[in-house]
Amino acid sequence: MAKFSYVARTRTGEKVEGVVEAVDRRAALSAVERMGHIPVSLTEAAALTPPSGAHSLRFQWRLGRPRMSGRELLVFTTELSDLLAAGLPVGNALNLLANRRSGGAADSIIAEVRDEIIRGSSLSDALARHPESFSKLYVSMVRAGEAGGALHEVLRRLIEHYERVQDLKEKIVMALVYPSIVIVVGILTLVFSMVYVIPKFRIIFDQMNIALPLPTRILIGLSGLLVRYGWGIIVAILIAGALFNRWVKTQAGRLWWDGMLLKLPVVRGIVLAGVLANLSRTLGTL
Repeated sequence: MAKFSYVARTRTGEKVEGVVEAVDRRAALSAVERMGHIPVSLTEAAALTPPSGAHSLRFQWRLGRPRMSGRELLVFTTELSDLLAAGLPVGNALNLLANRRSGGAADSIIAEVRDEIIRGSSLSDALARHPESFSKLYVSMVRAGEAGGALHEVLRRLIEHYERVQDLKEKIVMALVYPSIVIVVGILTLVFSMVYVIPKFRIIFDQMNIALPLPTRILIGLSGLLVRYGWGIIVAILIAGALFNRWVKTQAGRLWWDGMLLKLPVVRGIVLAGVLANLSRTLGTL
């Protein structure tokens, strides 16, 4: 016989907690239901106590709150929809997903959503507390599904929507792979020339003792600057890139960045196609 710790609701909505003994999880759920309670979460007691000397070796290198990737969001929505279609209550379904260890940000987010529901929140309100993972469209669709009693159907529509979104993102990434490789190779070639090739020409020019044109002097000066302060320039570029990335995430920065993208000849068509496709799919989902 194993011990299971449970959290449940009474018929009047009051939260109750306790421990039951049963041969397996299904029997424990049945025992809680026979008490007249509605199970919300059920955890085997042995799983609550970590082994002696065990420590978590995972470190989160992200700044701020964890965020689900597009693929993790799609997997979460699919699994939640399947569990609800099988007849499990939302709390039980989330508890099963939270106890699964995928090693990604989804683990902690699902656990927090489950805890919010245990404290009495609706699923849409619990999801709305994680705007970095669940968009306003996602939360609004779930809220409409809760109000209309068609949560499973709404989740299926969201799955179709995010499958198309994920497919479009992968196509855009694949379309930008070749230009990105060309740009990176060009930058590396330029840096190699500035650091190793031009200094050799500078020695030759110094030995010839001739007057050089202004563009040549500027190029040699830039080469010397890069050779002398190369690491400092790299650090400055990284810091500037990090600050720029934070600024682009603000409303003003995002407007400026989107405007710049729409002015680029090749990128403009890709961005417009992606926005129009996303708008069409969103309207189709609604």
